[in-house]
Amino acid sequence: MRRAVLVLFAVVAVAGLMQLLRPPPEVVPSPQELKQEGDAFAARREWGRAAESYRQAFSLEDPVPERAKPRAWLAYLRGVALARVPIPPDAGRWFDRALRLDPDLYVVHFERGLLHDGRHPETTDRRTAREAFERFLAASEGAGSPAQDRGLVEQARAALETLAD
Repeated sequence: MRRAVLVLFAVVAVAGLMQLLRPPPEVVPSPQELKQEGDAFAARREWGRAAESYRQAFSLEDPVPERAKPRAWLAYLRGVALARVPIPPDAGRWFDRALRLDPDLYVVHFERGLLHDGRHPETTDRRTAREAFERFLAASEGAGSPAQDRGLVEQARAALETLAD
């Protein structure tokens, strides 16, 4: 009997020790938490880190049609962050993805114009920039649009004037 108690005690002690030594379960942040992290990096102009946080959020976001708009926004934000690094690797591809998910996300056209307007020698394409700014202006027409409030319409018009040369 005493031996059985000792064996039982040893089994319980080993099991408890194994529980203590097991690494804690990995906590996976939510897409919203990763988006907020990306926003914080972007506010500090840490574009590479912002782009990575947005990519992770995008990959965790549920790909069902009902979630297309949030996924489009994350793709757009990743594209914006990538467009801000010295050599924008694949910002255009993320802008395409955002528009496929939400064709009404017209601010993407503005950012695509910036990507191709000459700020980055690697992505300069004046025709593509003009087309993007024209699409942005056509889509954002109308009083009270958010783009007008931020002055993007005026910036797009000014960019078109310089690209006309």
